[in-house]
Amino acid sequence: SSHPGYAYRQLWGDAQTLFWWFAAAWLAALVLVNVLVRLALAPLTDMERQAQDISAGQFRLLAKIPWTRELRQVALAMNRMSSKVERLLSEKLRAIEQLEQEANLDPLTGLFNRAFFTDRLAYLMQGAEEFSSGSLLLIRLSGLPEINDRWGFRAGDVFLRELARLLGAIAA
Repeated sequence: SSHPGYAYRQLWGDAQTLFWWFAAAWLAALVLVNVLVRLALAPLTDMERQAQDISAGQFRLLAKIPWTRELRQVALAMNRMSSKVERLLSEKLRAIEQLEQEANLDPLTGLFNRAFFTDRLAYLMQGAEEFSSGSLLLIRLSGLPEINDRWGFRAGDVFLRELARLLGAIAA
């Protein structure tokens, strides 16, 4: 005759073994999923750094493009945006520099104009500690209309350019 206690013990032992196998498989699957999710989402850290760099005025491109389709599209869009923003800002900065030169420099002599002079002088006069003493030399050109009348405007322009060159050499 068979004893039912032995079958129950065997069934309980098998159930415990099966539980531990399932727990180990579940833990391994959890670790594997965690690793796969981290690998798949790792490019998000690079994209976040790229976005922070763009806001700081540094326009780097992502060298490593993610392999997942959605993240790949986002990374490529971020690279395009970074390049375009850098190009637009560079163009604007060049335009600003050119406008600044046009606003501050005399086109004939290449010297600073009166507006720049007055702004710079006012700035220097405000900072009493840094520029507490100094001198200012004003040169008035008399006879320029006679040069223009007698030898023409080109000769007057040449005269002004040469005078500007000489003053620049003396000031330097």
